[in-house]
Amino acid sequence: MNNIMLIDDSPVFRETVKNILSRENFALSGEGSTADDAVKLLETSKTDLLLLDILMPGTSGLDIISGLKTKYPGLKILVVTALNQKPINDELSHLNVDGILYKPFDHDELVYEVNRILGN
Repeated sequence: MNNIMLIDDSPVFRETVKNILSRENFALSGEGSTADDAVKLLETSKTDLLLLDILMPGTSGLDIISGLKTKYPGLKILVVTALNQKPINDELSHLNVDGILYKPFDHDELVYEVNRILGN
């Protein structure tokens, strides 16, 4: 079973995504609301896929992606964001994220991307 971590500053969004993942039998290895939460949780949780928002209070998701990819080379990252702007998309491409899912998205889009990235 693949372990998925969810980092987003919106509790409503996190709850929605958790419900979708649960219905699809994915295990949640952790959740948080800041980039710092992601860094801390990854130290203690086996995680195959990180669902990461990029616009959060404090350190942004963009700021931690490169370091996470270096420290955890097998970690897959799916960015979930409402920001669909060329400069950000270009930066995400250079950071080699495994996918980008633009909010709002539906159940099927999320499940498809998670399965695609995890090779299911």
